[in-house]
Amino acid sequence: MVKGRQYFASGHVKHIKSIAKGEYFFVKSTVMASYTEQKLYHVTLTLGSPSGKILDASCDCKASAMGRCNHIASLLFALEDYTLQFGYDPDACTSKLCTWNVGRKAKRQPQPCYSTSYNKKLKADRYRNYNPLTTKLDETKFANEFIATLPNSGSFCMFDQILEIEYSDYVVDIKNLNERTNYSLNLIKQDASEPYEVPNTDRQAESIMWHSSRNCRITASVAKEVSSVKSPRAKYNLLERILWGKKLPQLKSLKYGQENEDNAFMQYVNLSKGNNETTRKSGFWINPEYPELGCSPDGLIYDANNNLIGVLEIKCPLVLKDKDPLCIESLKPCQRFNLCYTIENGILSLKKKP
Repeated sequence: MVKGRQYFASGHVKHIKSIAKGEYFFVKSTVMASYTEQKLYHVTLTLGSPSGKILDASCDCKASAMGRCNHIASLLFALEDYTLQFGYDPDACTSKLCTWNVGRKAKRQPQPCYSTSYNKKLKADRYRNYNPLTTKLDETKFANEFIATLPNSGSFCMFDQILEIEYSDYVVDIKNLNERTNYSLNLIKQDASEPYEVPNTDRQAESIMWHSSRNCRITASVAKEVSSVKSPRAKYNLLERILWGKKLPQLKSLKYGQENEDNAFMQYVNLSKGNNETTRKSGFWINPEYPELGCSPDGLIYDANNNLIGVLEIKCPLVLKDKDPLCIESLKPCQRFNLCYTIENGILSLKKKP
């Protein structure tokens, strides 16, 4: 009885649960051992209802077989304490702890971080080989090598977000920076009076020349972002993606457009033949007056006299899969709003604002 009282007073009685069935009242709980917190004993009681007489009791400790279990005594003291404080009537639902807005319990015991294993999300060859704990280290050389490898990794890491690149012996001279920028622009200028198409770029993403021509230029696909970006961090992230080839996540909508672009192009070619027009795929175009800009139309349209009369731009919205572009009543309002065209009197017209 003395040890059982000590167990209860020390808070060793945990997770008490009870249920009443007919003439019986069942109680169970776990009781921590006195010598270690990792060891738990499971105690059960069967009481007569409403007399409260102890009909049966058990515990998985060795002393329970002799009928002298401290853990059973500690559970009885806990029941006595509860009834003295709250009485014998069950709690109202509003007096109980919330049970419907709690997280799932992780069935793990606390342990040191170094002993925990996590599932690898990246292949082993995609991890960086730097060890910050190297004893003898040239800090300046290490920092420069580490920073230099970040844009070549092809994947994001936490250092891209928290590492600020600083040079202790270098001061940015705005005047000198502008001169170098203008010098770089002059290098990419061409002796041309009109916009011109870069040779061997009509295959676009399949062409090495197309990729090299787009490098260091503002293209149509990022023009909106460039014109609206404001914060220094947003500017840095945009430059990082353009200059270092950071790839955006492969969205379903982008994949659908890439898979159906050639099919849409051939359908337009067949339609344009009836109007005595010809359509061919286009490469990368540059205006020599603004050599830092460039764009890649999906196609160019010529009349019967081989005069350029139009530009073809293909859009394959995923929401229109297996649908007629003129029949969009089944789409949600937000989906209709996000389309690049409107329908008035059964005529499809392109939106000019986006």
